Amino acid sequence: MALDRNKITVARLLKFSYCLLFAFPALPNALQSIVFGLFLAICLVYFYQNKQVSFFESKNYAALFFLSAYYIFFLGTYFYPTNYHFSAEYIQPSILLLLCPLVLLFTSWIQDKKMNKLAVWVLTISSLWSFYLLYEYWVEGIALSYKYYRSDVDFTDYTHIPDWKYILKSSTEFLNSLAEWGFYREGIKIELNTHHTFLSAVYTFNVVLILANINNKTRSYEKIVFLIVCIGLSFIIYFLESKANIICLLVILVSSLFYYLYQYLSQTFRYIFGTILLAIVFTGFYYLNKNKNEFIHQIESRKLIEPARKKLYSLLYNEVKQKPILGYGANNVKPLLDSVVKKDSSNYFFRFNVPTYYQSPHSQVLFSMLSGGSVQLGLFLIMFAFLVLVFISKGNIFGLHLLLIVGVNCVFDDFLNRAWGVYLFLLGIIYFWNDFVKNKNEINLL
Repeated sequence: MALDRNKITVARLLKFSYCLLFAFPALPNALQSIVFGLFLAICLVYFYQNKQVSFFESKNYAALFFLSAYYIFFLGTYFYPTNYHFSAEYIQPSILLLLCPLVLLFTSWIQDKKMNKLAVWVLTISSLWSFYLLYEYWVEGIALSYKYYRSDVDFTDYTHIPDWKYILKSSTEFLNSLAEWGFYREGIKIELNTHHTFLSAVYTFNVVLILANINNKTRSYEKIVFLIVCIGLSFIIYFLESKANIICLLVILVSSLFYYLYQYLSQTFRYIFGTILLAIVFTGFYYLNKNKNEFIHQIESRKLIEPARKKLYSLLYNEVKQKPILGYGANNVKPLLDSVVKKDSSNYFFRFNVPTYYQSPHSQVLFSMLSGGSVQLGLFLIMFAFLVLVFISKGNIFGLHLLLIVGVNCVFDDFLNRAWGVYLFLLGIIYFWNDFVKNKNEINLL
């Protein structure tokens, strides 16, 4: 009896720690690491007690290889010749990538649907809370910044700064720059993720998990609440102005709509629906091709990619061509970036009159090429290709949505070198993962 009670206690702790992982948007970095460490420890205890899936019979050897080869090679690039001291700047957040396939080897219990739904609610509440914290960060930081900041706007009265009208009319990058400058000048360090791209990615991921939980068994009131939350998160994503994530959100919403419509239609109507869909797609391609010059002009005029960022990509690509096969090594990326930026003073610029400059390659693809060359980039692409094949074979459209979010963000940011990006990727894989074991039984953690 005592042994059974111990198993029940461990199972409940496992459920609690798993759901707590999804609170990462509202947790500081140190607490995120502690929660993940506890989760892994409880996982091992639970696995040892139950042994539902033998470690050597889990059939996840392919996952172990494809999901870890990229990061293992990346760690190896730290042993490249260098004149700089060892830096764990990139290793600390990305270590989770190495642990991810190990987690998948003994986590068949993740098929508990009730637990997954609870995890989605934890993520949703944490996401909304993180946006509220961002708002408070803007309010306090902007009030401080205008003691030092000069602009054409007369800010003699700070009381209107918390007004939503002011917030809504301003660029999020402008608000972040002002707030960061204010806290910096006051000597105040704030441990809060305010990067609009990473926040947008988390909120887009949140929408994907909500959509994945809607089915025939979902109660009417839950569907209404889910719909309201999705609309709210979509508005926040649009407000944060991350073009990459806005595009991801549109693709996710449209494809999810088609997916659900297809699920409810009869066989005859599916053919009709598919024909109409193909007609719409071909009409769209025809219209885009006919008016391509106009669309190209609109995209260029609105600066889909910032000129400063395009210039940075161009400069770093020239460096990539010097060592295209094995790269420079992870320890040399930051010094190389600094030297490239210093060569051209235009890369040190004032954004909204606040001094700033590029401190990262702003592309996981470029970072992979710089640190490990085409070999590391190849392993990176193989990792994604493997996951695409897994999710396609399981018919998991929402798993593909996860890869869309991570893939697009990796093009325009060093997404997997930041703790939030790695958490999103890691938790998404764990959430959507299906073991290769043919006879799978759900495990009740209650």
